[in-house]
Amino acid sequence: MQALHRCIRRNGYAFTSLRDLAEEAGMSASHVRYYFDGKDVVLEYYLEHFIQIVRNDLEEIAALPVERRILAIADRFFGERVTRDRISVLFEIFGIAIHNKRLHALKVAHDEQVLAIIQRTLAEARDLSAKEVEDDALVLHALLVGFSTNMLFNDGQTLATGRRLFLQSFLDLAGLPTEAAFA
Repeated sequence: MQALHRCIRRNGYAFTSLRDLAEEAGMSASHVRYYFDGKDVVLEYYLEHFIQIVRNDLEEIAALPVERRILAIADRFFGERVTRDRISVLFEIFGIAIHNKRLHALKVAHDEQVLAIIQRTLAEARDLSAKEVEDDALVLHALLVGFSTNMLFNDGQTLATGRRLFLQSFLDLAGLPTEAAFA
């Protein structure tokens, strides 16, 4: 998985061959094929692994009180563990997922999980109708994706800017004061 990450970062997935991947991993192509039936299977495994890590993180975050949960969600997607490098690789994989049924299903399940914790948090924070919670969660998810995307194409936007704006928007939609989060 680390070799695939480095290959995608350096050349992009389309320009990475199984031989490139194997060389980066310090293996022969036949050795990689012994474990994985081609680079597409390695890519699926990579995305499954990433999504499982996020799922585990979100399960831990879900147990937190609402205000701490909002901060933890912002940190999960814009914090220290996130880098421009990681985001660029994931967005390339998400682009591939448009036409790959297995990757598409994984991405949809991932988005549903992120939306679910945002919806639950909003529902616990405010007395909103189900439709308002759903709509506000969609807005927050779009901001999360948008700020991540903008950071890749706008050198002036940083993770810290994305975190600050996402957190402020989340707190506003949850009806919570923003001052404590930025103190």
